[in-house]
Amino acid sequence: LRLSRLLWACNMAEARFKATLHGVEVEVTVNRHVIVTSPNVNLSIPTASVINVASSDNETIITQLLEDGGWLSGPGLKASKTVLGNVTASDVQLLRQRCGLSQEQQARHWLAVINPISGGGNAATAFQRQVLPMLLAAGVRVTSVLTTRVNEAMLIAELKSEQHRDVSGIICCGGDGLVAEVQNGNLDGRNVPIAVIPLGSDNSLAVTLSIETLLVATLTVIKGDPIAMDIMAMHEMEVSPTSPTTYRCGRRVGYAHTCIGWGFIGDILEDIGHHRWMGRSKAIFCAVKKGLSLKVTTHDGTCWLDNEQPSTASPCSQMQGLACSTCQSGQPTVPLLASNDVVDVSKWGRVPLTHFSALSFGTHVARSMSIPPEGRMWPNGHVNDGSLEVVGVGDVPWIRYVGIMTRIGLDGHSHIEQPGTYYRKGSRAILQRAPSDANAPFGVDGEVVHPHASAVLIQMHPGLARVMQLGNDQLDQVGAFDDAMVGCRQASNGLAIRLCGSLDVLWGWLTRPCHPKPGPVEHL
Repeated sequence: LRLSRLLWACNMAEARFKATLHGVEVEVTVNRHVIVTSPNVNLSIPTASVINVASSDNETIITQLLEDGGWLSGPGLKASKTVLGNVTASDVQLLRQRCGLSQEQQARHWLAVINPISGGGNAATAFQRQVLPMLLAAGVRVTSVLTTRVNEAMLIAELKSEQHRDVSGIICCGGDGLVAEVQNGNLDGRNVPIAVIPLGSDNSLAVTLSIETLLVATLTVIKGDPIAMDIMAMHEMEVSPTSPTTYRCGRRVGYAHTCIGWGFIGDILEDIGHHRWMGRSKAIFCAVKKGLSLKVTTHDGTCWLDNEQPSTASPCSQMQGLACSTCQSGQPTVPLLASNDVVDVSKWGRVPLTHFSALSFGTHVARSMSIPPEGRMWPNGHVNDGSLEVVGVGDVPWIRYVGIMTRIGLDGHSHIEQPGTYYRKGSRAILQRAPSDANAPFGVDGEVVHPHASAVLIQMHPGLARVMQLGNDQLDQVGAFDDAMVGCRQASNGLAIRLCGSLDVLWGWLTRPCHPKPGPVEHL
């Protein structure tokens, strides 16, 4: 499979053979396209869009995946078939090789876990009508299951059922919350690769990996390869009665691919739970509603950060499907903590949190469908470098607070340069909440979590998860970066963000004598 991908990506010398199309002799040229020509025929099929090459009864059927739909019907998929005759077995094998297809891919048995309330309640319909027929056309074996209650996806993903014994991968049909729920069961079970169909409200993990359309998502299931990704584990912790810097590990709350947030994110997610009917607009609505309240909710506590250092890494090229040297360098495996394990934080960096408004821990840059392509929470994040990215916002005026939040979507980097912000990286962190804020919720990959303990540990596990992704050449051929519907959706959501960002810039200019450019911020 690896050799096949290398030959495909390097665009080796053209291969030619004779065949027939509708009884007429044609010449077939195979490079990065399958070009069928004759005096009256000129057909070109990008190899990246070919999902199956099947041969039977002296006919070879080339199945191509295409986008379908419009402004009223919404994005969709369709399969186009080209039937060639008189193709030799060796030429069929050549076609499959150049199109990046292998027997291993068709031998996979995927379990599709669908959250029917994701994306405003349209996830199940979108998968059944659009994605599943294309997977079956590609010859992929798929078993589908709908979740009916909270945490059911976690139990399913453990793959303990007899009917799931031969499952080799899990398709998550929903948003970030479903991905996290699946991984909580998968990592405790067989840890098979997962693929993401972005049918939720935000889909940050999918968008970070350039999986923004149904076309790319479906091709990722059929032709993608698993890449190693970091994942966070969240544990409840109890402080030792004899030492304030010694903690004992309690139960594991769960895993998170994208974000564990306290303060603003937890407050917003609690409000989002009452507006799920709004679909992908609910996050923007609740954030604007929070901003218009003209007040900033603050919290108190202490954050201990192991291996604390400034986050100054270069951007991750994995976000565009390219090989990233930082992510491919590999990090040592970190064992999972067990109950009653002791953690000493006496040598960790200590960050006092006094009247802070937001603290977020993440693994990758956290792009989103709800904001423009430039927007990102952790601009220096990598998908597999073993680093925990930490962004915090201290006690700042309301207008500055709104400005920092909107700058995340405005350009994805200037928010970390604002007065009152904190941006560091480490390998693990312990957040000790003050007694007055012990009940403040956490936001874990889009879901609200209420740990029982006042302290929690966020532990980074390098490369523990495996997620399917297409290569850069494949993404370019299928037009992943030029999808008009994605651009229009992001532009409409980004209008409000840019407006708020412009007001923040104006405020900064008016108050610049009072806000000189600060040095490095060590504490909130």
